[in-house]
Amino acid sequence: MMFYTAKDTWMPCEWQKDTTNLLVGFCKSEDLIYMQKQMHLFSKNTIKEVLGQSDDKKVNKVDTYYGYVFGILYLFTKYKQDTPKISFYIVLHTLLIVCDDETCLQELQKEILQLDPGVCTLEKTLRAVLEYVLFHVERQLDEVENEMTAFDEKISSFDRGIASEFREYRRLMLRMSHFMEQILDVCENLLEDENTFFHTEHLHQLKIAKDKAVRIEERVRMMEEYIEQLKEEFQFQQDYKLNQTMYVFTVVTVIFLPLTLIVGWYGMNFTSMPEVTWKYGYLFVILLSVSVVGCLLLYLKRKKLL
Repeated sequence: MMFYTAKDTWMPCEWQKDTTNLLVGFCKSEDLIYMQKQMHLFSKNTIKEVLGQSDDKKVNKVDTYYGYVFGILYLFTKYKQDTPKISFYIVLHTLLIVCDDETCLQELQKEILQLDPGVCTLEKTLRAVLEYVLFHVERQLDEVENEMTAFDEKISSFDRGIASEFREYRRLMLRMSHFMEQILDVCENLLEDENTFFHTEHLHQLKIAKDKAVRIEERVRMMEEYIEQLKEEFQFQQDYKLNQTMYVFTVVTVIFLPLTLIVGWYGMNFTSMPEVTWKYGYLFVILLSVSVVGCLLLYLKRKKLL
């Protein structure tokens, strides 16, 4: 557990309940439990949510309590089971970040401690946390955009596995869209500032984070539309290929149908048929078949059907 206060530099310190300087803390859930036992700062329900012991779904949210604000943010990942969770508490002049993912906690600490402590505010640190979450969404979105560029080759090659890939990408973009809606709700709730923890002149920091979330949400919408366009193009090419195949079968059927009629006609072998006993009967049937096929091919070529 580490706490830093913003003065001329970021100074390590202990928890201070009524500090007038900005105080930022970084800890894991076991550290939070220890603090809770010593000082009883927060609601038991929020502690359960931090520990993952509540029945609530995994959603980004902010709740206002008497004397503090509690929020949960998740890092967007391609697979739901790999989602690191960032919990945070906002008290007057204080931001406490709780995360059990060591890498995530260290990266957040690095991001915030890079801010100029002389001009850093509670709003600016919250903006850094929100932008850290948004960065992971953008990174995943960039990966999807890069992967989409390779889809043109797959579409032209009629890769059979592409249909399942489309379904996966549509699910991914739907998750991302819902995720961004939750982030926008978080920004809105923070801007409402029911506990009046924020200064009006510094609220633009949160508005900047919200504007960035809006732009990312627009990119997600555009990507959803692009994936739908690619799917329609793939379906069009599949239909075209199927039509071409059916066309070939139709032409073959048209050519061989008269031959089938000739074979059926002369296959009856009635004794009264003159061709049966005719010396040139066999040669006649061959020439007749060739002539019929030739006429049909010439007709189809003139009609530009071949």
